[in-house]
Parts: sequence; C-alpha cells; structure tokens
Amino acid sequence: MPSNALPIQLPMSVRQTKTFIPDPNSKIPKIRLTGFSTFRGCEALYFAMGKSRYGIKVYRTESLAKKSYKRQKIASRLGLAPKVGNFYCIETTEQEFGQRKPYYGFETQKARQVTLRSPVWQRDNQKLYDELRKIYLHGDFCEHNCGVINNKLVAIDFGSHCDVLRRRYRR
Repeated sequence: MPSNALPIQLPMSVRQTKTFIPDPNSKIPKIRLTGFSTFRGCEALYFAMGKSRYGIKVYRTESLAKKSYKRQKIASRLGLAPKVGNFYCIETTEQEFGQRKPYYGFETQKARQVTLRSPVWQRDNQKLYDELRKIYLHGDFCEHNCGVINNKLVAIDFGSHCDVLRRRYRR
C-alpha cells in the first residue's frame, strides 16, 4: 500500500443497524466500497479497484461529485483527462441525524503517476495546461494532479479548485 494511502475514514460494515437512506427518488445506482483508499486528495478519495482499468473517485457530497464528474467528462471528450464511467451513490457507516450518510462518486480510467522528472511531464505539461486553460479548467494544474495514459499526459483532478471562472458548461 502506498505511504500516502489512508484507510477510508468510514469503514463499511454489515453490522450497522441504522438504515441507509439516500434520496428515495434518485435513479443513481448504489454500491458499497470496502478496504483502503489508494490516494487521498483535498476533496476526494480514490480507490484503484484491483486490476480493473477503472478506479472510483469518492466525494462527500453529491453536488461536488457531480460537478467534478461533469468537468472531467468535458476534458475527457477533448482527450485531456481519463474517461469517466458510471456515477454512484456509495454506502458508508457515517451517521448524520441517526441515518447513514451516503457518499457519491464515479468510475474513472486509471492513470499512472507522473513527477516533475517524468519525460512526458517535461515534454507535454505546457501543452496540457494551455488546452485546459481554453476550457477554464486549469486552476489546480500541477504534476500531482496529472497522470499518464498510453504515454499521454492527462489531468486527473477536476474538483472545485480547477474551475477558474465557475462557468456553467453546456456541452
């Protein structure tokens, strides 16, 4: 396990007796995650999901997760970010007003870590930054928020810090 990996602060438990109640009108599929997060950022936990080509980003609120999902989807369509998959409501054991509090997240294509010394970073970081700037998603750009897929540099963090002008996207 990487040194920066932390156990999910809210371990899943089948012994929990309170009922898990997300929005009853929601059409969002529900899942349960167990184990340890692979990475942890300011707003999200990331679960690598074994040998799958996709991992899962997990957020504390539906709003933040949906906004991050939309931003990453826009960048992905332009080849600037990993592909996104399904959006989920994730069961936890955290209590809020006597009920389990749901988390939200989505599948995201896995990317390898990049460093300042990585040849792909040195070769492509300015180009990626310029492309993200054109769509106003460059606000949190750095090597820690990038990865490599098929020898191509991509942005991997689309939380609230990346959205420079807080524009609404209509694509």
